[in-house]
Amino acid sequence: MLGDTVLQTGDRAAAIELFERGLAAAQQAGLEAYLLRCTAPLAVATGSRAQLDEAAGWLERASIPDGGAWMLGYEAYLSLAEAWLAHDEPDRARAVLAPLLSVAEREPWIPALAAALAVDGRVLARLGQGEQAVAELERAVRLAGQHGLPHVLREAREARQQLG
Repeated sequence: MLGDTVLQTGDRAAAIELFERGLAAAQQAGLEAYLLRCTAPLAVATGSRAQLDEAAGWLERASIPDGGAWMLGYEAYLSLAEAWLAHDEPDRARAVLAPLLSVAEREPWIPALAAALAVDGRVLARLGQGEQAVAELERAVRLAGQHGLPHVLREAREARQQLG
């Protein structure tokens, strides 16, 4: 999504504006999938707990089979995990990432897997599981490097460096 790209460049205000416009359009059209795709990154960009709770509710109500994940909306899982982490709830971040990691590994869906590993590595570090965090971040670096995913590569490297 364009808003995700803008957010990655550091222009938080522009990203918020894009996500808010997308959310308004999704609300007008009544498209639940797009409500989640706009609300989840908006929760990250604004730090809003209300938006986080709303996005988490959209994902919980989605009709996704057990053991499955909505792969075309994998960025929403990443945003939710980031938002839970920002609200100091790493266990909830981990729970959001679990189905995404499972499906991305099984399929394989490399962009989703690399990005999820990078976020999960940070979550694991917050949970005090440094060894597993390092392993996931190193795998994210390897996958991102091999498959040309520069923003994931940068994020995973930065997280790995913070672990020492």
